[in-house]
Amino acid sequence: MAATVEEDEQAPDVAMDEDQPAKEEPAESLEGVAMEDLKEEAKDEAKEEAKEEAKTEAEEEEGAKHEVGEGDGQNHSGEGVTEPEVFKELEENAADDARPQLSTHVQVNTADMTLNVLPSCGGKVLMSLSDGGFQYFLGAARANAGLKSGRYMFEVRIVEHKVFLDPTIKTQSQRMPRQLWCLGLSTVGSSLFLGDGSDSIGFDSEGCLLAEGQRASLCPKFAPGNQVFAILVNLDPNSANANTVSLFRDGIRVTKPQRLPESLQGKVLFPTVNFRNMTLHLNFGPNSLEPLPFSCRMLQAAAEADIEVGTPQRPQDGKCEVLLPVGLPDEGTFDWLDGWMKDNPGYTELSSRALLDWAMKSGLRRLGGNSRVCNDRPGMDLGIRDLDNDSIHNMIMSVAPLLKRNFVVMEVRNNLLASERKRSLAHFDPAAFKRKALVVMGEPPEEHKSRVRQLTLEDKKRRATVRPPPPAPSRKKEEETAPENGKATNVQDSSGMEGDSQGPAASVVVPPPPPAAAAAAA
Repeated sequence: MAATVEEDEQAPDVAMDEDQPAKEEPAESLEGVAMEDLKEEAKDEAKEEAKEEAKTEAEEEEGAKHEVGEGDGQNHSGEGVTEPEVFKELEENAADDARPQLSTHVQVNTADMTLNVLPSCGGKVLMSLSDGGFQYFLGAARANAGLKSGRYMFEVRIVEHKVFLDPTIKTQSQRMPRQLWCLGLSTVGSSLFLGDGSDSIGFDSEGCLLAEGQRASLCPKFAPGNQVFAILVNLDPNSANANTVSLFRDGIRVTKPQRLPESLQGKVLFPTVNFRNMTLHLNFGPNSLEPLPFSCRMLQAAAEADIEVGTPQRPQDGKCEVLLPVGLPDEGTFDWLDGWMKDNPGYTELSSRALLDWAMKSGLRRLGGNSRVCNDRPGMDLGIRDLDNDSIHNMIMSVAPLLKRNFVVMEVRNNLLASERKRSLAHFDPAAFKRKALVVMGEPPEEHKSRVRQLTLEDKKRRATVRPPPPAPSRKKEEETAPENGKATNVQDSSGMEGDSQGPAASVVVPPPPPAAAAAAA
């Protein structure tokens, strides 16, 4: 390929004879420049096409959002455009009921909630602590009235979402929604966390149903916003939806009625809420915030015969108790505490073990697994500074004395030391609390022995059902006789593990020296 170069006055040395070999150089440089220009143009065109496609997809998603309806409360990202499923409504209007209505004011039970929940406005508004590590914990509360028959509902309005930033958290270690709500039912004395066991059922903001210790997806997750969710409980044996629970959003049914597990049928069911970094407005009636397609009575307007009201345990002299068990390490002190708490349900445990259990039930995961070295100081190991350095324990000891309830401060090491006991008791005012030490030493009663034997048997059964890991592949050690370094050695990588990441460690055999070298050495 040849290129023509015109001669002008400013570049007299550009023109060259045809027989000069350097004439081809301008042609090659021009060709390279042209190729680079073509590549740049292709890149620019690809970028413009990508921008146009992204713009088109954004316009399509925005149009789909308007088609579904503003404030539909669902996140359809990655799901495609889906129309709300239409269900055939089998619920009927509530019939007239001449029975006496409930006279007790329905609200959350202040003695049946987690330590981070702050009720206000007569128990109608629930807020939670959101600093010092509490922003990672679920708040939970249970109502003081439960349903044992009939069909009733209660509502929860999402008032606000709290957003926080924590640069100390290891984002890869904790993958959980920072704002979360879960609404449902639980039995008295059961865990406050919905889905923790077979004594509760609930719907969460991720569009899942939590029942019998399992989590099943029902619908797309709900977007943040000021919305009203209603939980309808149908315990009427004559209804087509008997023994079911349903979720409504802004008066519209979200899913089909979900049947209650066998473990909950025939029991008294108390409204229960779990939430994180939110403010909730609880409405038990008598009037609803968002009417349903059919008439239904609120919990406050229920017949007194269909409701069971929990009786709060109040101290006779107005003083609550704080107990400090004193026992020896590794002598079954925590096993004793489990049995004692079961016999005395009106007490709240304050310990590192209880704090770790709370974190696990809130969706946090330990970086080193769920195994515990000890119950007294298990170590959080969550990758969150406020939790790992135990600073949240100081906040709990500051908040707990403000609550009117009984506590058990369970610290085996600290309770053995007089100076540490005084420090723990200094948080509790003697004018509001009766402070006692409970010595747990000596020969245990027969009831405690039988309980420990049962726990040991259950632990052995659990270990027997766990499938053991496969045995490590056998390695034959090659040994050769040699004056020096004639044995097989294993190669270790920088991590201290034998071999590489693709298989077992390789064996390197150092051969013996040749006969001539051996003779020279001799």
